[in-house]
Amino acid sequence: MVNFIHKIVLITVALLCGLSVSAYDFEMDGYRYNITSVADLTVEVVGTPIGRIENNRILGIKTTEEITIPSSVQYSSKTFRVTRIGKSALENADVKSVIVPEGIIAIGERAFYWCYNLESITLPSTLASIEGMAFCDCSKLKEVHISDLSAWCNITFDSYWGYENSNPLMKANNLYLNGSLISECVIPESVSEIKFAAFAGASFKSVSITSTVTDIGKSAFASTSIENISIPKSIKAINESTFYDCQRLTDIEIPSSVKTIAKNAFAHCVNLKTVKLWGNVNSIGEKAFNDCNQMTDIYCSAANPPTIKENTFSNMTYMFTNLHVPEGTNETYASADNWKNFITIVDDAQTAPITEFEIDGIRYEIISEHQVAVISKSGGSYSGDIVIPYKVELNSTDYFISAIGDNAFKGCQNLTSISLPVALNTIGKSAFAACHSLEKIVIPDAVYTIESDAFNPCYSLKEVTFGIHVKDIGTSAFRGSEELTRITCTSSEPPTLHEGVFSSKIYQTALVQIPKGSKAAYQTATEWKEFNAIVEEGEETGSYNSYLETGFTSENVTKDKWGNTRISVTVYIKNLGENTITLKKLVYKDPVTEKISYTQEFNTNSFNSGVLAAGATKEVSYSTQKTSSSYTYNRFWLEWYYEYKGNEYIFCSDPNDPLDVSPILSETDTTTIGIFDLNGKRISTLEKGINIIKYSDGTTKKVIVK
Repeated sequence: MVNFIHKIVLITVALLCGLSVSAYDFEMDGYRYNITSVADLTVEVVGTPIGRIENNRILGIKTTEEITIPSSVQYSSKTFRVTRIGKSALENADVKSVIVPEGIIAIGERAFYWCYNLESITLPSTLASIEGMAFCDCSKLKEVHISDLSAWCNITFDSYWGYENSNPLMKANNLYLNGSLISECVIPESVSEIKFAAFAGASFKSVSITSTVTDIGKSAFASTSIENISIPKSIKAINESTFYDCQRLTDIEIPSSVKTIAKNAFAHCVNLKTVKLWGNVNSIGEKAFNDCNQMTDIYCSAANPPTIKENTFSNMTYMFTNLHVPEGTNETYASADNWKNFITIVDDAQTAPITEFEIDGIRYEIISEHQVAVISKSGGSYSGDIVIPYKVELNSTDYFISAIGDNAFKGCQNLTSISLPVALNTIGKSAFAACHSLEKIVIPDAVYTIESDAFNPCYSLKEVTFGIHVKDIGTSAFRGSEELTRITCTSSEPPTLHEGVFSSKIYQTALVQIPKGSKAAYQTATEWKEFNAIVEEGEETGSYNSYLETGFTSENVTKDKWGNTRISVTVYIKNLGENTITLKKLVYKDPVTEKISYTQEFNTNSFNSGVLAAGATKEVSYSTQKTSSSYTYNRFWLEWYYEYKGNEYIFCSDPNDPLDVSPILSETDTTTIGIFDLNGKRISTLEKGINIIKYSDGTTKKVIVK
C-alpha cells in the first residue's frame, strides 16, 4: 500500500510538471508502438501494459515481476521488428526484471526513469546506444545481464546528462556474462576500443586488457572496484577520468608506450600508493592524481621531466610523497615547473625495464624470464631472406624465441623467405599477412598454435608444411593465400581448423600430403574433408626425374578424393638418328562411366583438346627439329587438365621451372658401356645421388639424380 501511494505521489508530481507522453501509431497486447521505418518494417516501443500517463490521467498502474519486450509485432498483415525502446517507454513502471530482446539497438531517453523496484535488466548484444537519464532513479537495480562482452565494450552511453544515469552498471555494479557474475574481467581479443564509461561502476576486482585494444575511452573504468590492472603497450594515452575514483587501486604502472595522461585520469584513487611512469610520458593533465593522498612513492624514469600542471598532484602529495628520478637528474626536476613543488626528490629511480631490443636486424620483445617474441620493426620492415635463431643473448642472459608476435611481419612485401626457430610455439595474429613474396613456409614441430589471419593473404605462397605438434589453426589463417598447391601435414591427428582457414578455391587445386594410415581421420575432419586430393605418405610417389639412356622421364602417381588412381607419364625420347626429340604424354585412367575433357599445351605455342572416354589411354607426340649442331627447343613444359565430377585436376611440369632436357640433347651419339657409383662399383641403372657413366669413346660423365 505504501509503495502504491508513493507511486501515485510521484506520478502526480509528474503530471503537475506537465509531463507528456509521445503519440503512438498502434497498440498490440498492451504495448504501444511508433513505426520508425515503413521500408524496413521497424518500430519502437513507446508504452507498456504496466503503467503509463495519458492525457494527464494515470493508467494501468500495477506491479509485475518480469516483462520481456517483444522482438517483433504483427500489425496490418505485416511483421515489424522492434529495434528501439522509446523515450519514457517504461517510465514509472513497477517491475522487478526486464528482458530486452536481441534486435533492440537503442534505449531512449528516460526509458526506465523512476523504475524504483527494478532489480535486474537483461540487455542484448545488438544494443548500440543508451540515451540520457535512461536509468535515473533506478535505486534498487542490482544486476545487469549481457551475453557478449565485446558488444558491451562498444555501446555508446549518453555523456550530456552523465553516464551515471545512462549506464545501468553505475546503479547495479554487478555485471553478469551469460549468467555468471564477472569478478575478473578479461577483455576479448576481438575488442580494439573500450568506449566511454563502458565499465563505470563495475564490481569486478581485476581487468586484463589484450594488446588488440588501442584506445580506452573516458571514464571507462571510473568508480570500479578494481584492485589491479595491467595496461598494454598498445595504449598511447590515458584518457580523461579513465580510472577516476577507483578506490581499491593501490599501484599503477604506466607503460613506455603512453605519451599523455589526461586530466582526472586517476583522481580520487584514495588508496593509490605507488605510481611508476616508465619512459616516454611527456605530459600529465590537471588533477590527474588529485586526492590520491595515500601516495608514498612516484617513480619517473624520464630524463626530461614531463609537463605537469600545478594541480596535477594534490598538496598532500607534494608534501609527503617521495619523487624518485633517474640518477643525475635531481637538479633538473628540482628546477622544473611544478615538479619543484615536491619536497623530497631522490635520484634513485629505477630505470625503465628493457622490454624490447634488436639484434642482427630482428626486433624482439621479452615475454617471460627467458623467452622472447619476434615483433615488428619500429619505423621499418623486414625484407629478403631471414633466418631467426633459436636463441639470442642480451646482457649475459639467453632468451629463446618462442613466438612470432601479432603483425610482426605484416606487410613485409619484400620478405622472400624465412626460417623459423625450433623452439617456436606460437605464430600470432596476422604475423605474415601481406607477405606477398613468400612462396614457402615450414612450421616447426614445436609450434602448437597458428592464430587467425597469420598468412592472410600471401599471394605467392605455394607450399606450407605443418610440424607434428600443430594442433590449432585460427580463423582465416591462410584464407587469402589462393596459390597454395601443396599442404604437408606431419601429424596423424588433423590440426583443428577454425572457420575459413583456407580459401574454398584450393580445395580443388591443392594436394594435401599426410602420414600413412591417417587418411580416414583427415577425410572426416572439419574442413580437411573438403579437399579433393588427400594422399598418404607412400601413396603418392610424387614427381621424380631421372636421366635414362632412352631419354628423360617424369612420372606422377596420385589418388583423388574418390579413391581413383591417376597416373601420368611424360617421356622425353632422344632420337638423334631422326634429328628430333619426341615428347610423349600418356594418361592411364581407371574405368569410370564419366567422360573426361582434356587440354594439353606445349610451350603455349600449340594445343589440342578433345574427350577421353572411360578407361581410355591418350598418347601425344611433339617433336623439335635439329638445326645444325643444336635443337630449336631444349626446354619443355606441359600442362594436362581434366575434369571429373565437376572438379578440375592438373598434372603438369611447372611452367615457371621448365624441365631441362639439355643434358640429353648435348650428348653425342655414343654408346654407354657402363654405369658406376662413386666407389667404382658397376650398377645396372642410375641411382639417387652421383653416378658415373662411361661411354664407348672413352669419355665419362657425372650424372646427379635427385
